[in-house]
Amino acid sequence: MLLRTINPGGVTDHGLLTGLADDDHAQYVLANGSRALSADWNAGSFKITAANFEVTDSKGLIVPATDTYAFTPSGEPTTGLQFNTTNTKFNFVRNGTVLASINASTVLDYSFLALKKQALRIQDDSYAFVLASAVTTGLYFNNVNGNIELHYAGNVKHSFGMASGDYTAMRDVIVNRAVRLKTYTDATRPSASTVGAGAMIFNSDDNFPNVSDGTNWRDMNGNVT
Repeated sequence: MLLRTINPGGVTDHGLLTGLADDDHAQYVLANGSRALSADWNAGSFKITAANFEVTDSKGLIVPATDTYAFTPSGEPTTGLQFNTTNTKFNFVRNGTVLASINASTVLDYSFLALKKQALRIQDDSYAFVLASAVTTGLYFNNVNGNIELHYAGNVKHSFGMASGDYTAMRDVIVNRAVRLKTYTDATRPSASTVGAGAMIFNSDDNFPNVSDGTNWRDMNGNVT
């Protein structure tokens, strides 16, 4: 009897295949990210995790108009950016409480604003802290003279000479409640000549206001103190 070994042929080790570096399957996403998707990518209920996320299209990031959250911290599903379908505003929400909102005209509506580490910057020749119904009433920075101005209906009511340190341009001030002066002691109060004549402080050592005459601090009776 004659026996013959039959060679099945082919390669049984995938690593020994030829053409492994060839891109023959255009329906697959490449690990190096060089192939763009040809349609929307539905990840279902799964998360897409990445160290960085960049939107290069002019449409930006699309948030579903179903009162859902975007940019939520891990473990805080009711904190983040939310689109409210009732009032068509984007809400900044913390643990379910709306802290601020942006309406269609890009006006920020804050119930409370706390600035940490950096000050609020006002652009040249523009308003800050304007009334919602009067966009020319509020705090204004005048780039021509370098002054901070208080405007009402576009008219200058008070001006603070920030460029020269001149605060005398501020005219009548009407206050409908108590005015609290900054408190100093004899040791901590600035020199009367530094603050200038007319400056007023509260001196806790003698428990009375002090007024500068430009050289000395005086009490309310005019005596040097």
